Amino acid sequence: MPIIPMNPRLLSGNRTATALKPFILPMGKNGLAKDRLKWPIARYMSTSTSKTPTAADGSIEDEKLIYSAPNAPTVKLLKMFSISSLGIASLSAPPIFYFWNTPAIQAADINGYMFIGALVASTCSTGVLHKFLSPYVNQVYLHHSKNKSLQTISPNTKITLETLDVLARKKRTTIKLRDLTLANGSWLTWRIKKDAIEKQTKLRHEDFPQTKFWLDQRGGVGDIETMSKIVKVVDEEYKSGRML
Repeated sequence: MPIIPMNPRLLSGNRTATALKPFILPMGKNGLAKDRLKWPIARYMSTSTSKTPTAADGSIEDEKLIYSAPNAPTVKLLKMFSISSLGIASLSAPPIFYFWNTPAIQAADINGYMFIGALVASTCSTGVLHKFLSPYVNQVYLHHSKNKSLQTISPNTKITLETLDVLARKKRTTIKLRDLTLANGSWLTWRIKKDAIEKQTKLRHEDFPQTKFWLDQRGGVGDIETMSKIVKVVDEEYKSGRML
């Protein structure tokens, strides 16, 4: 896949654009990522931050963009095209059936079964595409306190994983690393632990926006060191959980 430079002007306004390195996570035995990451600098993007007062002690937390998926624009385009096609087909169905016996429709030689089949196929393809691409992580944000000069990645580190819903709108899932574990499946990387899901539902009376995540580990751009630490912490939590 060709690597296309990104225009810093299209990102976060007047903030200074800094070079972020694409990272690749080599896979070791048992599907676990190795610690060392090597990849040349190839793209540029800005490190956008936002302040959110979500820390337990009331201090201000920063959200720092540390990962951007290589195929995020393609995934969004596919979802938008799929839902647009389904919308057009759904909106055109009632008028066509209403004027079915008119000369204009009959002259078009439209077969009723073929039209219904096309509508069903469009609906099914949209559903399958959403099922397949809904876990795809577009961006990862790291939550860290401004009071700390050095960010230490630990199981209590909080991150926000950004995915897309069926209408290609952003979904943000904020979770601590200790609540993530490795997922089964060739197209899944992480999933939220069942006990964390139950706790979220019981205490906050709401569900996580997304519970399964697909982290594209080849060609993504961001903070290599921080992302490798995050992957390592989740892997270690998974290993320790299996030993118990």
